[in-house]
Amino acid sequence: MRRPFITALGEFDLAAPSATGRETQQAWNQADAYLVEKTREHDLTGKTVALINEGFGALATALTSHSIKTLSFHDSASYEHWHKRNTTQASTSDTEPQLSVYPLDHLQNEQADIYLIKLPKNIRLFERILSIIAQKPSPTVYVAAMQKHWPAAFYSVAEKYFEKMDVYPGQKKAKCMRLETPKALPLFQHQWEIDAETDGISLINPIGVFSQQQLDIGSRLFLKHFPNLNDANHIIDLGCGNGVLGICALKRMPKLHVDFIDDSRIALDACATNLSHNGLEDSTTTLWHNDCLFGLEFPHVDAILCNPPFHQQHQVSTQVADTMIRQSAEQLKKGGSLFLIGNRHLQYKKTLKRHFSQVTQHASDAKFIIFEAIAG
Repeated sequence: MRRPFITALGEFDLAAPSATGRETQQAWNQADAYLVEKTREHDLTGKTVALINEGFGALATALTSHSIKTLSFHDSASYEHWHKRNTTQASTSDTEPQLSVYPLDHLQNEQADIYLIKLPKNIRLFERILSIIAQKPSPTVYVAAMQKHWPAAFYSVAEKYFEKMDVYPGQKKAKCMRLETPKALPLFQHQWEIDAETDGISLINPIGVFSQQQLDIGSRLFLKHFPNLNDANHIIDLGCGNGVLGICALKRMPKLHVDFIDDSRIALDACATNLSHNGLEDSTTTLWHNDCLFGLEFPHVDAILCNPPFHQQHQVSTQVADTMIRQSAEQLKKGGSLFLIGNRHLQYKKTLKRHFSQVTQHASDAKFIIFEAIAG
């Protein structure tokens, strides 16, 4: 049962999606409440507040309910949707909430007076965000997270870019700090070039993409046992990340039509870069910034390749994978195949059997299993 988001700005009934599409997840945590509390220390009349990396719109809903001009920067297609859903339903006026939602990389182009950051998991992404804000004139920055999700190394990054750092006492298992007086440092930028060790594929991974410094071990196993797609015309790389699986398919079958789909805009930008980097810019491809397969329909899909995420923020979860499995069964043509890799302990086979007529083990090692599931 989800609890209402109770703050000094009001009480809000917020929703977040489950694997079935029902609104059952709690859309906020105590770190959100801590950030709202800190905004109350400021007169926000005529001011703009920027939100960075918040989840399902808890902060945006609270702020826009008081007509505070709010900019929200996020990488996720699904979170953008739930931002808008929650703020619109919570609005008590006939006018649209004063909320603008932007891709995370637009942070460089927009100005705000106060920046509220939900701490990302990726320390390099955190450094990139702070290095951008430090270029702004006189920013006030608040950063919050649950205590168990705040590694000590993140303090060093904050001290690198700001002269003044105030760390507040813990509050209901949440932590918060305030940063002011930015240092004159250049933007933090970095990328990694990775050899996929098959078909001459090399990948360029930017800050924020999954497994940014090396090819993840699940993808390595998938490439080692890549399925025979010689009879396919149209495939989907679902949860494509940097695009390595779809790129491998195109290297082997250049006439394929491949749709690359990912919830992360950073991942899709990396995928586009890697298509060009591997000489595939003229291939028949479409890139979709989308939450799984919601709202998409493809005729005659022969195969879907999928290395699904098994974390939501800091929690181990098969919710996204369960959704991908169900939607793949709906999208594939009869006799089409889903090739899905997962850790052995995640029990994907049960979910696959609920939605597919035939499920077999395509390949495995001590840690992962690649399943082939055939649509009935």
